[in-house]
Amino acid sequence: RVWFSDGVNGFQQLTPDQPLGAAPYSMLARTVTAGAITAAALAPGSVTVTALAPGAVAAALPSQAMLLSASENDPALTSLGYVHVGQTQTTPSWRALPVAGVPSPRAGHTAVWTGAELIIWGGYSSSAVVNTGARYNPANNTWTPMSTNNAPSARENHAAVWTGTEMIVWGGSFPAVGGGRYNPTTDTWSAIPPTGGIPDSLFEVAAWTGSRMIVCGLGSGAQVHCALYNPNDGTWTVAANSPNKPSPRDAMKGAWTGTVLAVYGGTTTDGNYTPLGDGAYYNPATDTWGTLTHNLVSPGNARDRHTVTFGAGRLLIWGGKTTASSSTVTDGGFRKAESDFAVPGFTATGTANAPAARSDHTAVWTGTQCLVWGGLIWTGASTAHTATGAGFSFGTDAWTTIPTENSGTPRFRHTATWTGTEMVIFGGVGPSGYLSEPRAYNPSTRTFHIYQRP
Repeated sequence: RVWFSDGVNGFQQLTPDQPLGAAPYSMLARTVTAGAITAAALAPGSVTVTALAPGAVAAALPSQAMLLSASENDPALTSLGYVHVGQTQTTPSWRALPVAGVPSPRAGHTAVWTGAELIIWGGYSSSAVVNTGARYNPANNTWTPMSTNNAPSARENHAAVWTGTEMIVWGGSFPAVGGGRYNPTTDTWSAIPPTGGIPDSLFEVAAWTGSRMIVCGLGSGAQVHCALYNPNDGTWTVAANSPNKPSPRDAMKGAWTGTVLAVYGGTTTDGNYTPLGDGAYYNPATDTWGTLTHNLVSPGNARDRHTVTFGAGRLLIWGGKTTASSSTVTDGGFRKAESDFAVPGFTATGTANAPAARSDHTAVWTGTQCLVWGGLIWTGASTAHTATGAGFSFGTDAWTTIPTENSGTPRFRHTATWTGTEMVIFGGVGPSGYLSEPRAYNPSTRTFHIYQRP
């Protein structure tokens, strides 16, 4: 309330009896002349959507004004006299992400989606490994640098998983010792010290089981090592050393199905780097291994520098090198239902509109399709970086080409992460060197209805 004294008659309460605004010395006027308040007179953010009554904007628009609605029969608009005059569709598209606060150019890093933020950490940046990173928040389209206080040592090709509350980092190369746990809410790290019997090796495959982190990769003695870490008590458990465990190999790829960790391919460790055409799957609930064997002749079953993804109850293995020769890559793939893992054999995927043969690409599952992007396309012994890709649907056994407009610099050794609505790519190596240059791809097509005021 406002009280006024003229120095003669004492204080009197002014009317109307209204609360003051947030700005000093301001108060609500009884009436405002139409058109007196211009956009220049309003402070940024002073009038928000929540401050407006429902339909206030639509009701104030002049004749012939048009609005979009997701509904073909929108009562909020028709009640104001708007008429449905047509519809339009959005198309799949790329957008550039902001560069303020973005991590430095790098490859060999990890990307973890928390459900609200994308965490980029570690990797090799131009001339050295790093232990820096940042978090990207799609809701406000900003990057936030991560603290390095008590962070693990610099490394690349490490393992990283999201537990629901923390990111766990372990292993890697150049050299990596132990790991750490990162809490994005408090921007703090806590150390995971080196543990006897659990090598700080290069782990190509990592997953969160719901209660433990499982990591698998080439370790000491040129053997595949797999172990599980329990963050609740800080203990490690070595996976069973079963005859069904993968044979010695490097650079295998894998995916978590929700029940088992399935791994496939990679190369021999004898110095010949011969791609391998088999795999295995590990069930942490029973501590048992099963084998993934192949029955296909074409496309070649041996794979290196390929991708392995899981979605709609099926494992998808695609692309990569099929022989030790650097010039032999494939545009073929094969799939297998998890319910048939114990049965030998795979099914070849359709090749209509498939991406060009390549290696070192990425693949993510969106919930409806597998998006393959980027990598190296080989011509003889020569390579070309690519910014192309396609999405594969298990339901149609067919591919849909991903548009390239605004997709950014061609690259390989990048990361691709599905956020629930977009595939975000970050980093990698381009024709001129290491990149950061984040991009986001939205594969959805939405229909909007057009309403016009008579």
